[in-house]
Amino acid sequence: MSLAANTAGANAIGTLNPAPTARWLEGPSELAPLLLRAGELRPLLAVGAAGGGARNSLLLQVDLIEQMLLIDPPQPPLLEPLPSRLALSTRIDGGALDFAADLVGHCQFESEPALRLHWPSRARYLQRRSAYRLDVPRDIPAPAVRFETESLRFTGTLVDLSRQGAGALVPSSAPVREGSLLQCSLRIAELEIHAEVEVRSRLNRLDRARMGLRFARLSAVSAERLSAAVARLERLQLRRAAERRTRLGF
Repeated sequence: MSLAANTAGANAIGTLNPAPTARWLEGPSELAPLLLRAGELRPLLAVGAAGGGARNSLLLQVDLIEQMLLIDPPQPPLLEPLPSRLALSTRIDGGALDFAADLVGHCQFESEPALRLHWPSRARYLQRRSAYRLDVPRDIPAPAVRFETESLRFTGTLVDLSRQGAGALVPSSAPVREGSLLQCSLRIAELEIHAEVEVRSRLNRLDRARMGLRFARLSAVSAERLSAAVARLERLQLRRAAERRTRLGF
């Protein structure tokens, strides 16, 4: 599982691990790339309106020509008369996107009810998820993580993941310590990722040890798969949080 050093891999890991930054996007030319990306992902939305608590929705479509957004009717439903403006938040490729948009009214999307909104005039984008660890749910297909050096091989269980690193449970007998470099192969659903990782921390717990890992080297392909895996976990986390809020009546 050798990973040869390459410029593409180094550039990819640098791109995946930017320092957390927040910036305002102004006007269609700056907003279009991010909104169109959101249209591809169709992420969950947290929706706020004056005089009410947060609601859950889904982005259905981003119309570049008419500069309109279509969203699923929020749950719990908005009260009539509909508010003129909605506050929306979502997660896109490891960043938090927040904006307010004017509500046009009801419409249909693929024969189902929807709401139509104007594009926002500005949006705040905070790229902050690169260092945040996302728990890997037990019902997500994630086979054992394989670790390898020139002299040993062992497996572990992936417990969390970010664009910078991961956490794994391994046998306490695994002869690795902080600072060790390992070749690592992990899988999230159908996404297989190969990387060189550095052991940044190790905490022994009875017969197992929890290792904190930093991605030291990734190929361009694995970097792209890692980004997709983290985005998938983010969407799952947001959806389950929205489901919990709905069950609790928020």
